[in-house]
Amino acid sequence: MNKLAAATLLWAGLLMAVAGAQDFSEALDMSATQNQISEFGLPTVTTVDALSVLADRAYAGSLWKEAITLYQKTAKDANWLANLIAAGVTPYYGASAEEQSEYPAEKAAALIPCEEAANRYKMLRNRAIARTGICYYRTGKYAEALPYLLKTLELVSIQEDPVWQEARETMYQIIQFRY
Repeated sequence: MNKLAAATLLWAGLLMAVAGAQDFSEALDMSATQNQISEFGLPTVTTVDALSVLADRAYAGSLWKEAITLYQKTAKDANWLANLIAAGVTPYYGASAEEQSEYPAEKAAALIPCEEAANRYKMLRNRAIARTGICYYRTGKYAEALPYLLKTLELVSIQEDPVWQEARETMYQIIQFRY
């Protein structure tokens, strides 16, 4: 085998390894991300936080239809933003335990605020989903409320007790369950 053929085979093997044994064109397929950008835009901390404030104001003012629209947008944008922030720490969390232990502690510690921010935006998403359901409930649209409340109950953690309680109690009111 000549040197060019050997180099080509080596290069092809490296590409397959980098692509995780997927077709190389699939590894470079960014269409899903491009579609998300087309659908949701590019969320920023500033825009998501401002949107959340607007949604909360509409909610506080009992402007249920406006709040529904704003909370739905908040949920989508906060989720997308949380995913983008979390993507920044993926190489660390995707590493083996051995690789993580060898990674400098000060660099690993610098990733903590990123993970905390991603978690904060996931909690904001959860709250926005719950509030969407509650707004539907307040407008008497129980069938529209229930999917949002159930999704909230799937997503919230025990640390999100106020959101968990709000979603649970609203759902129980809809199904007329008392305890």
